[in-house]
Amino acid sequence: MHRKDLHIIQKLFFKTVDFSIVLDPLQSSTGQEYEAFHFVNSESEVQKLLDQNPTDKIVVFNLSKKKTDFRFDQPNIIASIHFNLKRAERRSQRYHFVNNNDKSIRWIFPDSNEQPTFLSLYNNTGWKAQIYKKLFKLAYQLNSYSLLVSGFFIIESKVENIDRFFTGNLVDEYAVFTGTAGENRKAILALFHKKHCTHFVKIPLTEKAQQLVLNERIQLTKLKSLKLTKMFVPIGGGGGSHLSLTNIQPKEILKANNLTDRHLLALSECYNKTVNSQSPQSISCWSAINSSIDFIQKTTIIDNGISLEKIRIIAKHLNALKQYVESSSTLPMALTHGDFTPWNMYETRNKIHVYDWEMSCFDMPLFFDAIHYIFQNSILIQRDEFATIKSKIDIVENNPIVQELIQKYETDWTKHYAFYLLYITTYYIPLYLQQKDLHLQAHWLIDCWQEAIESLREEKSIKFTVSDTILKITN
Repeated sequence: MHRKDLHIIQKLFFKTVDFSIVLDPLQSSTGQEYEAFHFVNSESEVQKLLDQNPTDKIVVFNLSKKKTDFRFDQPNIIASIHFNLKRAERRSQRYHFVNNNDKSIRWIFPDSNEQPTFLSLYNNTGWKAQIYKKLFKLAYQLNSYSLLVSGFFIIESKVENIDRFFTGNLVDEYAVFTGTAGENRKAILALFHKKHCTHFVKIPLTEKAQQLVLNERIQLTKLKSLKLTKMFVPIGGGGGSHLSLTNIQPKEILKANNLTDRHLLALSECYNKTVNSQSPQSISCWSAINSSIDFIQKTTIIDNGISLEKIRIIAKHLNALKQYVESSSTLPMALTHGDFTPWNMYETRNKIHVYDWEMSCFDMPLFFDAIHYIFQNSILIQRDEFATIKSKIDIVENNPIVQELIQKYETDWTKHYAFYLLYITTYYIPLYLQQKDLHLQAHWLIDCWQEAIESLREEKSIKFTVSDTILKITN
């Protein structure tokens, strides 16, 4: 049992907790300790903490795999949570969970569900994922899904209130995705009514995630006022720090993983309704770009497999790109999704349905989303070489829809392409440099970005005008 799982369960199920006690005599929990979590080895230690804090609101986690003897009717215990305990009080609720490969909890769903609702939170479309989904659906039909789960826990609660995230929605069943580990971590609730998934609820678990969820709430309000006809987006709701989103998945979905005129027409409509001209230095992210370049230049130690020499070369390229983009007095800016990829949208015959707007803004140079789609899809899904990616970029540049926008706003495609490469590398490389266990895809992305920047500099003769001495790194 990962201690971060206990922390997430507490945040999901209980709005107000002063501290939690974890009875772990077998020392089965691993990972970092969280503030206001007390780990003890015996029931007497649990009772001692309860007696010392008679007015606090306390949750007790029982990892001992046996029923405890301390009195649940004590006023300061708001809930006790027992893992893999077969018997519990009448007022309890049983939850199953499915683990990630590292044994941390990935999905949680109540025993009362009549269908595998958590599969609506499973976006992987590979053949293994399809087999997994079919297997779980069959297990539900045979009432034997408990054989496929990783474990269960039972909550005996006086104030269990995960339903505080359901406010305003009719909910028969639900499931929880505990989120992807990292500084942007959010839990996602899938809410069902009459066997149909009606809403998703984002619940931020970190300060950075709170900022992203707040941004998405603001952006969705602005998007609603645009009255877009070629792009369908969720309606945001809910109060507090969480965000309730309507499920925009259409009944019939086109299986297409390439950028098409549907995407470009939808982006064109967004641009035409939100376009404005600004200098590159006035963009909200420009300060962050400068800070990131400075961080990359000063990096001297990397212990996750990224070549330091590669980082030195990329830093030099980034300075050249920054100067090139800065040479423009103004660039047309407009609404940008920020993570415009196949896994954040559905396609139908007439429009695209786009969700996850937490990275969006209204002051990014045109074509960012189109270029991002090609890079992310080509590198992470199709595993294309850069030569193939470059040919796709050229095709988009020469698309009549894009050419019409270039002429209408009297702009230079190369400057927009250069900005994209500048932004995406300065956003992600500092994050990758600080990660100890870097996933293979990050290396793919870094290599491709480097090749793309080098190709652009050579093609457009983008020179580096600042002395190379500022890039020297001493060990």
